[in-house]
Amino acid sequence: MLGSLLTKLEEHLASREDSARRTVPYTIDAQRVFPGAQDDLATLLQLVDDATKDRPAFFNQTKRPALNQNPSQVSWTIEAGGLLPCLGEASAEYHRAAKSEELVIIVPHLNSEAQDYRSMAKILNYSGRSAVRYVLPFHQGATTDRRHETDQLVSASLGTSIAGVRQSVVEVTALADHFRGRGYRRIHLVGVSVGCCISTITAAVTGKFDTLSLLLMADDYSSVVWRGRATPHLRTELEGKISFPELQAAWDLLHPYRHASLLAAHQTPVLMITGNRDTVMPPDLAASVAAHFADSGVKLDWRRYACGHYTFGLPPFSIPALRSVMKSF
Repeated sequence: MLGSLLTKLEEHLASREDSARRTVPYTIDAQRVFPGAQDDLATLLQLVDDATKDRPAFFNQTKRPALNQNPSQVSWTIEAGGLLPCLGEASAEYHRAAKSEELVIIVPHLNSEAQDYRSMAKILNYSGRSAVRYVLPFHQGATTDRRHETDQLVSASLGTSIAGVRQSVVEVTALADHFRGRGYRRIHLVGVSVGCCISTITAAVTGKFDTLSLLLMADDYSSVVWRGRATPHLRTELEGKISFPELQAAWDLLHPYRHASLLAAHQTPVLMITGNRDTVMPPDLAASVAAHFADSGVKLDWRRYACGHYTFGLPPFSIPALRSVMKSF
């Protein structure tokens, strides 16, 4: 009975977003990632394959922005010409805990709002830890492109999706460097949903984080788009224009499981929490990434709840999840 009620509630919460789901048209956009590249699929697949030979180099080749800090936020500017697609002013909320030597960087879910994670930041402050709530590219005005502010990070533009995730990796790394330089002894990274993908890659290619917490995780970026409850509009746009194996190859740089060996090399402790009723990040994809992590030697603590993607943020699931995150630090 309880399981049936949870499933119905999960679908109800998911369906509220259906009318707002949209994407840019299918495009290769290889030049968004590889300047000067021919804009055809074969070229993109070859360039991506070449880049997978040195994943840290791909994500670390872009110059990090200069950050400015005030008591409540950190801000920066992305200008054209730096291989980053989301141009303009961006900022991250900073919640400082007095005399804290630990900082938690929160990488949020897609289409997150300004007020999301403020309660989490306050709880972290009460525990003596400062917190930074990162803003994803194309979110909350962090772009000069006002056509589709919140959906280009995961869209049918193959190149923009790759470049957008790389921008997140660059910016989260810049935040870590900024605060490490200001005396924080330990820096923790927490990713939620698409933030798990970004956080896994960032921790893997930089080795700058003391712990990594992944809330609602899956192994394969393209599989989530192809099968997930949140992205049927994307599959509709992609299907018939690109095959699923081609999509997997095009987005190879974005698959969390493909960074498992790099993550294991840093010996970063990883907490992963997934939902057994998650239709956005299906449970078999969570099991797959857990297996890849374990096989690669990642120090993994995997916890499974009886919730879905949307009910995860509600009691009773949100409370033990946050407690587990804080115990992992």
